[in-house]
Amino acid sequence: MIIMRYIGLRFLRNTIGVYLACAALIFLVESIENLRRASAHDVSLGTVFLLAFYRLPMLSEQIFPFAVLIGAIFTYLMLSRSLELAVTRAAGFSVWQFILPALVVSMGVGLFTTTIFNPIAANFSERYQRIYLDVFGVEEYRSLQNPVWIRQTSVDGPAILHAGDQVDAGQQLRDVTIYVFDPSDRFQERIEARSATLEPGRWLLEKVEVLRRDQPAQRFNSYYLSTYLTPAQMKLLTTTAETVSFWDLPQTIEINEKAGLSTEKLVFQYQSLIARPLLMCAMVIIAATVSLRVFRSGNIGRMIISGIVAGFVFYVVLKIMGDLGAAGVIRPSLSVWGPVVVALLLGTNVLLFQEDG
Repeated sequence: MIIMRYIGLRFLRNTIGVYLACAALIFLVESIENLRRASAHDVSLGTVFLLAFYRLPMLSEQIFPFAVLIGAIFTYLMLSRSLELAVTRAAGFSVWQFILPALVVSMGVGLFTTTIFNPIAANFSERYQRIYLDVFGVEEYRSLQNPVWIRQTSVDGPAILHAGDQVDAGQQLRDVTIYVFDPSDRFQERIEARSATLEPGRWLLEKVEVLRRDQPAQRFNSYYLSTYLTPAQMKLLTTTAETVSFWDLPQTIEINEKAGLSTEKLVFQYQSLIARPLLMCAMVIIAATVSLRVFRSGNIGRMIISGIVAGFVFYVVLKIMGDLGAAGVIRPSLSVWGPVVVALLLGTNVLLFQEDG
């Protein structure tokens, strides 16, 4: 257990070091980008750094697998260089005992990033969006937003809402088009509005033009449309999959299904977060296949590069499968778990061949 703790703590320290170095680089680049945007606005330096700080968790969440990969490679290479691995092998330890501490730690890192870090990143992302809107205004904020599509049912009948952008967690929509149907799903009218504000049990539309079949267009300064949607539901409907907390994803998927919206991206994100501990283990296995050789055998640079390339290729395959799953081409669960399981099996097979013949 002493040796296990020693290897595990060394691996954890190296992984944290790699993550912090990458996070510092991301923070620097994001701060420079915010300074570029702030050149046309009266923005303080403190606000620029605060924006970068709130955006950092969401951006840096993607580098955890690479931090685990590089941390594992560095750990085993340094243990080999100091002949600690050679002494441990002579004491009767197998390769599986070498990598077991890293596997346990990496699984713990995966659980931490899924259950704790991801909700923090989602919360900070909301704060970032609010400050960004206050600082740079609506026009700059629109560049961060995707068009909003919502399907609702109310006493006025089914309706499909489309908005160019949204603020305040979906409680205010701009450039709104609403298609209203009767209970038999026959088209009734189209409503064009400059803005829509969610009030208890209804939408308040402003600067409205109502178009009905075989009737001239009618214009109103304000117009009401009933709704059963609540602010909490709108928040879940209008956020992207990457900005929804792990704990809120099941409810978000259910609400989007009831609203008739596509849930493939949300399901893929949820499955990705669940599979993250195994993804971290796969990175450790990949690192072990290239870093457990004797240090004096040479080709250290080639081993490091091959390990990083293998991890990068695996990540690219995972992203491609993820895009296919998010688009509904294949099942989201298969697009997540398939590459992870294959990487674990291939890495284990390589280790068995290298160490046990």
